[in-house]
Amino acid sequence: MTLQYFGEEIRKRVQKNVGSGHEVECRDFLVNNGERTLKLTVTEIGRRVGPAFTLNGYYKNADPDNLEAYLEKTAGEIAGRCLQREPLDILVDEYSGLMNDFSAFRDKIKFKLIHTKMNRELLETIPHIPFLDLSIVFYMSEEFDEGLCSVLVHNELAVRWGVTSKELHDLALKNTPKLLPPVVSELKLERNVVDVRPKAELEQFKEGVLYPVSNYTGFYGAAVLAYPNLLRQYAQACGKNIIVIPSSVHEVLIKTEEEHDDRNILSGFVNTVNAAEVSRAEWLSDHIYVYEYETDRLIAA
Repeated sequence: MTLQYFGEEIRKRVQKNVGSGHEVECRDFLVNNGERTLKLTVTEIGRRVGPAFTLNGYYKNADPDNLEAYLEKTAGEIAGRCLQREPLDILVDEYSGLMNDFSAFRDKIKFKLIHTKMNRELLETIPHIPFLDLSIVFYMSEEFDEGLCSVLVHNELAVRWGVTSKELHDLALKNTPKLLPPVVSELKLERNVVDVRPKAELEQFKEGVLYPVSNYTGFYGAAVLAYPNLLRQYAQACGKNIIVIPSSVHEVLIKTEEEHDDRNILSGFVNTVNAAEVSRAEWLSDHIYVYEYETDRLIAA
């Protein structure tokens, strides 16, 4: 049974459960690093948007020996959740209705980092700015009491707004550190404790200690690499180069560079962790980066 077959079987059953007042569709989406996901959308007739459900996880957990029962149960759960999410649907509908008005979103534009080579197909469809071997891409997100609405800025939307990649970058560079301030933690492996320290305490950091860095939401927090002056402040406090270990698109690890550090070995560590611990869709890079204290620049190592 293929994922597409599974999706179509779920689609038919959900459509039967929610009735003719809703349109149920299965669509294939390209996500980070060439990964694809199959989503089921359930939209009430006359509405612009509706809830979307990623089917990959459901497919992975399917029991081939009891497939019919599993399909019926899954479709019933999805249909039930559609009815329960009506308040969020209304808010999302109102949010999407503002899409033609760029002035309503200019202060909400944020950026995240993705790997350029692994996202060539996706980058053809979205505005972006090169950043070393990575790319800065743009999105908006809005938090509601009932959930989170997140929208990646595609070329079509940028054209509708009449904005360039540079204009989006200028806005996002101003908005993102303010809307998603960085959070730095101290990783104390010997006691299996993470002690969270705010950015204001950078001068207290110890040489050689590994510090996880993200934003306060933990969502696409590796973007802190491109926050103005963040790495420079840490380097100035220590007077040394800074090693940046990309653990995922959501977080990086930073430490001072010591004499015994081998950059090739550290990059090999990144590859090992990616393969064993991180889903491909969340990979940021396959090597480390180094912020050079004396030259004030970040390089791929």
